Amino acid sequence: MSKKSYPGKAQTQDESPDDSGEPTQEVETSPELLAASQPTQEVEAQAVVDEAPVVVVEPAKPVEKAHLFLRVASKSQGGFWRCKRHFTTKPEEIPLEDLTKAELEELEHEPALNVALIEK
Repeated sequence: MSKKSYPGKAQTQDESPDDSGEPTQEVETSPELLAASQPTQEVEAQAVVDEAPVVVVEPAKPVEKAHLFLRVASKSQGGFWRCKRHFTTKPEEIPLEDLTKAELEELEHEPALNVALIEK
């Protein structure tokens, strides 16, 4: 009796000649089945991550935020009123959080004032 091998088929018994007369079982294999039996890259990557050393980091000291101010001074010796504030030639520093967006834009675009953004 002769055994034939077919592409896409794998034999489950040894391919050596068998005189027992029992039929040889053949199992169909496909690339999908072969791929399913192989470990995936994700599983292998997970195993590597699980073996990584654990590093304990102590909490950092709180970082102080820089405070932003708007330095405003009048160009006129008599002073200048804007945004319900009177500005003189002496620079005044206003915290940005004390100003609305509209007030900030109004002060920045006022030609009668010297305006600068500063950080402390």
